[in-house]
Amino acid sequence: MMQQLTSAAQERFGQTGFRVDRQMRQMPTHFHAHARDGEWLTRRWTDPPSRYTGVGGTRITGPELGR
Repeated sequence: MMQQLTSAAQERFGQTGFRVDRQMRQMPTHFHAHARDGEWLTRRWTDPPSRYTGVGGTRITGPELGR
């Protein structure tokens, strides 16, 4: 699973433009990981919330979210 995640992240962010977050949070018996781009943490606090329509798909932000 980690090999596939790394491969997908390299395709999307480049060879070194990401890090893998393997932090277990709310479900301790369920493995969960994210490949995050290098600016993810900064954008988390500065960009508006968004919703992806799929990996590599259109990013929907702001009023388009329908909230």
